[in-house]
Amino acid sequence: PAAMAGLLEEALLEEADQLHVALPPQAKPGRPATVAVMPRSHLQQVVQAAEAAGREIDRVVPAFAPCRPPRGHFRQVDLDGQGTCQLVWADERSVAGLPLQGDGARALVQQASEQATWSSTPAAAAAAEAWAGRPLPVVPEAQTWLDAAGSGWELRQFDLAPRHRGLRWGRDAWRRFRGPDWRPVRLGVA
Repeated sequence: PAAMAGLLEEALLEEADQLHVALPPQAKPGRPATVAVMPRSHLQQVVQAAEAAGREIDRVVPAFAPCRPPRGHFRQVDLDGQGTCQLVWADERSVAGLPLQGDGARALVQQASEQATWSSTPAAAAAAEAWAGRPLPVVPEAQTWLDAAGSGWELRQFDLAPRHRGLRWGRDAWRRFRGPDWRPVRLGVA
C-alpha cells in the first residue's frame, strides 16, 4: 500500500493515508494497471456496519469497472438530497461518473466508438433517452449489481482484506462440492 501511495501521490486529490487503493484482478508486476481509489473511511464504515449486523462479506466489488468494449450507462443518483441523472462511462482504462449537465458527458459521447454499448436504469430511462435522442436498452439496477458481482475485482485488499480467508475457501469448496458438477461423486459415495 505504501508503494502504491508513492506511485499515485501526484495523481491523488486527497492525502494518500485517507484513501484506500485496490489493484485489478489481472494486475501483473511491472505492467500498467488501472487502480481503484476510494475514501478509506467510507469503505471501513460500510464493512463494519455489515459485520456488526451479523452479515459476512465475501467480496466488495465496484459497481462499474473498466471494460472492453466501452460502456455508457445512465443512472439516477442522489446528490445532496436531490435526484439527478448521471452518465457512467467505462472503457478499458477508466471509469467516470459525469452529470448530464455540462460539456464533459457530451464530449465523451462524441468521442465514443461505434462498439460502445449503451443502457440506462428504469429510473433514468426518460432522461437518458431525451439526452441521447434515441431509445436505449433499460437494465434493472439489480442486473447491474449482478454484473458487478461477476467481475474479478476485490476492493478489500491490503489492510482491509478479510482475516478469515480459510473459512471462505472452505465455504467455497463446500458450495462447489454441493453443486451439480460433483453430483456423480456424491452419489457414488452414498
